[in-house]
Amino acid sequence: MLFRSIAGFKSEVLVLGVVNPNDPGDVVLVRPDEAAVEGWKLG
Repeated sequence: MLFRSIAGFKSEVLVLGVVNPNDPGDVVLVRPDEAAVEGWKLG
C-alpha cells in the first residue's frame, strides 16, 4: 500500500470535511454513500 509522510507520520488514509454554509462552526465529514453535503464547498 502506498502512503505519504505527513509531518513525520505515516498516512494511509485521506479524510475530507466540508464546512456547513449555515453554521461555519460545523464541519461535516464527506462520505461516498451520503449526499447530505452535495453542493457544499471543500475548503
